Order: sequence, then C-alpha cells, then structure tokens
Amino acid sequence: MTILLVIAFFGVMIFVHEFGHFCVARLCKIKVLEFALGMGPKIVSHRSKKSGTLYSLRLLPIGGFCSMLGENDDGSEETNDPRAFCRRPAWQRFLVLIAGAFMNILTAVIAMFFVVSSRGAYISNTVNGYFVPSAAAGLQFGDRIVQVNDVPITSKTAFETAISDLGTELCDLTVLRNGETVVLEGIGFPQRYVNGAFTRVADFEIDPETFTVTKYRAQSAESGLMIGDTILTVNSARVSGYSDIVWEIALAGSSPSSLTVQRGDEIVAVNDVYFPVTSESGVVMGEPDFSLERRPLNGFFGTLGETFRESFSTGKIIYRSLVELIAGRFGVAGVSGPVGAAKSISEAASYGFSSLLYLFAFVSINLGIFNLLPLPALDGGRLLFVLIEMIRRKPIDQKREGLVHAIGMIVLLALMAFVTVMDVLRLVGG
Repeated sequence: MTILLVIAFFGVMIFVHEFGHFCVARLCKIKVLEFALGMGPKIVSHRSKKSGTLYSLRLLPIGGFCSMLGENDDGSEETNDPRAFCRRPAWQRFLVLIAGAFMNILTAVIAMFFVVSSRGAYISNTVNGYFVPSAAAGLQFGDRIVQVNDVPITSKTAFETAISDLGTELCDLTVLRNGETVVLEGIGFPQRYVNGAFTRVADFEIDPETFTVTKYRAQSAESGLMIGDTILTVNSARVSGYSDIVWEIALAGSSPSSLTVQRGDEIVAVNDVYFPVTSESGVVMGEPDFSLERRPLNGFFGTLGETFRESFSTGKIIYRSLVELIAGRFGVAGVSGPVGAAKSISEAASYGFSSLLYLFAFVSINLGIFNLLPLPALDGGRLLFVLIEMIRRKPIDQKREGLVHAIGMIVLLALMAFVTVMDVLRLVGG
C-alpha cells in the first residue's frame, strides 16, 4: 500500500510538471514527439493521428519526459523544421522551460488552499502561552520533588545539577503529592547548548527549603517575551506567520535572538531572548517555547489570502534551506532521497489526508524551486543558457551546452545515489 501511495504521490507531481512543458510547447507550435509518464520499456502507448505525438506509460515509475522535436540543435534535417524547439524564438523556449516548475508551484498552491480550508483557522503572530514539558507531563504546583531519575534531591543545588547532568536524556521525576508518591515519566526538559555540549534546564522553580514547585517558567518568558506580544521580526527578518517564526528561531541555533514585537500600542525590542535547542542531523537549532493564538479564517478571501501567505512562506524557507545547504551550514547527510521521502509520505498518511496534502504541497514547491536553480541538467540550467542567448542575441554553441548538461546529469545522478545510500543506512540504523 505504501509503495502505491508513493508512486501516486510522485506520479502526480511528475505528470503535472511534464504537462506544463507539453501545454506551453503546443501553444508555441512546437512539435511534441512523446509525452511519457515513467521510464524504461513502454507498457501502453497511443499515437495521436492529429498531432503525431506518442503518449506512453512506461514500466519504471521514476520520472517522465516531454520529448520535443529539435531539443538539441545538432545540425540534422529535423532541426530545420520550423516546429523544432531550437528554431523557436528564445522567449518561447524560455516559457516552455519554466512551465514545468510553474505548474508544480501552482498545484502546490491549490493543495495548500484545501489544507488551509480544512483547518478553519490560521495561526497568528500573537503569543498566547508557553510550552512547559513538566506541566504537560502532569507536574502540579505544590508537588515536592523527591528525586530526579535515581538521584535524591536534598537541596536546590542538587536539583539543578541533577537536571543539568541529564544531557540529552529524558527524565523520570518522583514527587510527593498530598502524601502520595507519584512518578512522572519521560519528561523532556528544555535543552541548552553550552561549550559544545547539550544540557537540560528545569522549566519550573522550587522552594529552596521545601523543594516544592512554586511556578512554571519558559526561557523566552524569562528573557522578556510576554503573552499578548505580536511578533513582527526575528533577528531583523520580517515574519508573516508561524512557519517564518519557527524558521528564524531555528536558524539562530544556540545564540540568543532579537525580537521586535507589538505590545499594546507600542513597538518594543526584546533582545537576548533564549530558546530551547534541539539537534537535527548534527545541526544545533533553536525551537520556540511559546504558542501562538489561532484565529478564525474570514471567509473565502481570508482562506485565499492565508493560502498565498503560507505558500510564499514555505517557498521562502525551502529556498533559504537550499542556500544554507550550499553554504555548508546543513550537511548533505541530512538530505532525504527517495527512501527518506517514502518514509515521510507514509508517516504523513498515518496522520490523515490533510497532513499528506500539506506534504504534497511542500514537496511540489520544493521540486519547482529546485528545478529552477541555474544548475546544468535542470530546467534552471537550460533557462540560464536561454537568458544568455537573449542578452547576447546569438545562440550558444550547442556542443558546449550539451557537454555542460551531460556533466551536470552525471553529478546529479551521483548525488541521488549518495543520498539514497544515506537514506538506507539511516533506515537500517534506526
């Protein structure tokens, strides 16, 4: 079932992408030789008597293509046909090349509309509470702390040391409540990253004499962030929603963040705000310890506006992730390939159709943006050559361009193989 789901998931994306190329090619009167879904031997095929285009479904569900007459100007007789791709004006070739990525992004926006509609509300930028893991685990005011894991608590210092020594471990907290002993299991206290090592910090305070819980605390609240604050910027970057806020805090890692908030009628700078941290693929990333207010969507146009906002925010995060990957902040080992994607699709499906649809929108935007990167063998690489031709007003030597794309394809296939191997190793290693 998972295999069929993965095939359908990527099959729709590939079909939409190639259909974009196909439609614009036909509009520009470029002869399409074959429109194929899948690779390898043909399973079924049909040739249109009107256009001569062969439509085929192929055995291997790992891609697809829209083959056009004269895609490479090799000097053959067919490239002299006015319907050949290489004989069409540069602006038409530009539109054909960009159409695939455009269709992926358009499909993602449509999927995002249904995701947003299913929620019935959107997440604003206004803080309305804090995440306190110990409270979520059942800790109550007045509980007396008896021991942290197997360490007895005899002083406030002993308590703080016991929490700090947890490192990345979860904690079982033994408390005395109304004369009864209660064990709260698996508490993930907030983490900090200090001097190259993770350490835990308590998210509540205790009385130094009785060791009873007196209040909960969140790192951001202690740094000055208040309930009711509307977050405008994080580390000088404007934020338009929850995804933006999470991303900017994550990028800060273990460093304190600077926030600009609207507090009542005033714009207030909240500096040196510390957040808990976590580790993703060896990269230290910050994570919010507050919740944001949910507000109802205002009809169709409110839903549409939130759709565009979330789609744009997702695209911006994907683009910046690629930039950070190229810059070396994120390692290639953290990138998922087909095996990792299949696992993510299966997990998303287990949470419901809305989660699966959101993942579809996310991956579609990712595919669209990645395809537009000016790299050889990608649509973006070919677009770059067309742009250079438009500026120079004369075509680039086809043999040189072909060599560049061939080398790019080899590198791309090698990268895909490496990422797939890493996926399998992660899967086997748990």
